[in-house]
Amino acid sequence: MADSISALLSSLKTSLESTKDALPEPNDVLPSKDGMSLLDVKTDLFLSYMQNLVFLIYIKLRNLRDQEEEELGNQIIDKLVELRIFLERGVRPLEGRLKYQIDKVVQAADEAARLDAQKNASSKKRKGTSARRASDASAEGSGSGSGSESESDTVTGEKIDDLSFRPNPAAFVKPRIPAAHDAPRGKDDSSGLYKPPRIAPTALPTTESRKERADRAPKKSATLDEFVAGELSIAPLAEPSIGSTIRAGGRHMQSAKERKEEGERRKYEETNLVRLPMQNKKDKTKKERMGFGGEEWTELSRGVERIEKLTQRKDEDRGALGKSRRRKIDDIGPNGADAGDAWERKKRKVMRVRK
Repeated sequence: MADSISALLSSLKTSLESTKDALPEPNDVLPSKDGMSLLDVKTDLFLSYMQNLVFLIYIKLRNLRDQEEEELGNQIIDKLVELRIFLERGVRPLEGRLKYQIDKVVQAADEAARLDAQKNASSKKRKGTSARRASDASAEGSGSGSGSESESDTVTGEKIDDLSFRPNPAAFVKPRIPAAHDAPRGKDDSSGLYKPPRIAPTALPTTESRKERADRAPKKSATLDEFVAGELSIAPLAEPSIGSTIRAGGRHMQSAKERKEEGERRKYEETNLVRLPMQNKKDKTKKERMGFGGEEWTELSRGVERIEKLTQRKDEDRGALGKSRRRKIDDIGPNGADAGDAWERKKRKVMRVRK
């Protein structure tokens, strides 16, 4: 391992010395009075970035826990971030703006080469057909005259204007956004007629959000979907084990939605090794009140009871019939043996008071 590292260092030293001899003089690489080109800036940034990156790798390989080494590593990282910002925020946008101008120049060169090739091909074609046109001199003269005129028109019409491919300095300046006070007030000064401003049609704002509209819309019944999928479908369906869906002592059957929620709850608890809190009493009571189809049918019975309470006679409960309805089964004892004991006790009490 040590021999390979020493051989690598020696070869690296030899390469650096040969590279140093091949470098140009400092006066030859100095920027001109007009500044540096974008290509030179990009090359220097890449070179500086690679140098700092190699230096950072060298510090990591030394694996020293010195405070000075850590500070030097932080400085190198900050420098790498700075160079990366220069490359992404400075060089790349300038290259994007110059790309359009370079593409126009390349397109102009390709178009000129295409026209030259087309002109050479047409001249060769005329030389090949000159021997066959020698028999008809008059027709040849008229035909060649018309052909030369058409060719000259074509070349003249397809001539490229060199000034159309010049760089556009206005492309480097951000467009100015007109302020609101700079816009016309809707009045044409030339004609003196009022012209209302053109406003794009827009929908009026509403206070109701999309979520509120979705909540107000009727929702699908999970119980009905389960009934249709289980009873009316002929496709095979996986059913749970017999007795595993019985709840509350047989008074409730667990639905597919409840089984899915229970499975998700169990999976989350087993994955994260944590127990989720159980339902509070309020939510559990509200869930138990939900009937078929997700509706609360208890409100209907409450309405009927309220109507009966308002329409019944007030002295109805004061009679013997009302008292008998209010009398509990435990008041008369087993087999009705103590049915008259309360009456006898009350009678004896009244007789003592009269005496």
